[in-house]
Amino acid sequence: MLSMHKLFDADLLLKIFKAHKEPEGSLTKLLTDDPLVINELLTRVQYLYGYLATTQNFGLRTSHTAARLIEQIKNQYHLE
Repeated sequence: MLSMHKLFDADLLLKIFKAHKEPEGSLTKLLTDDPLVINELLTRVQYLYGYLATTQNFGLRTSHTAARLIEQIKNQYHLE
């Protein structure tokens, strides 16, 4: 994420990644209030979210289809 360095302090990001939560205190202040920088990061995050959601949905559909196919093969050929 190229724009993260424009919004967040590196030490703060490391603490968030390690603790899996936002640290308390004044360290959480953004480095800039520039709406273009904020929008850049949000756009990248939303794109990544959409990509991951689409990939997950495809994987789930494919997995269900494979499970049905396995059951059909078992029934057709009297396996197990």
